[in-house]
Amino acid sequence: EAGSVEAGTWVVFTARVRDARVIRLDAQVYGCPHTQAACDRVVQLLTGGTRLELGNLEPLNLGSDLDIPAEKASRLLIIQDALRNCLADWDNGQLKPAP
Repeated sequence: EAGSVEAGTWVVFTARVRDARVIRLDAQVYGCPHTQAACDRVVQLLTGGTRLELGNLEPLNLGSDLDIPAEKASRLLIIQDALRNCLADWDNGQLKPAP
């Protein structure tokens, strides 16, 4: 999760990972149509990829590919933060207590 409703952009990604591959990626989005389009594209691009790709997406390239105006770049950074937080949450959930 990243951003906030109060700030105008809030994004949550939920990933299902099996054998280090993203078998399902869901996005919950509060924001403008550009933010929704970018999140839809992220889901399309990263589903089926490796879990590490969740943390490696370049948001400005995504904006360029979708013709998102430069003044909305901060929304793309929120998407990147949400993906990185999703990966961090997944990694932390995989930790096992020491014997």
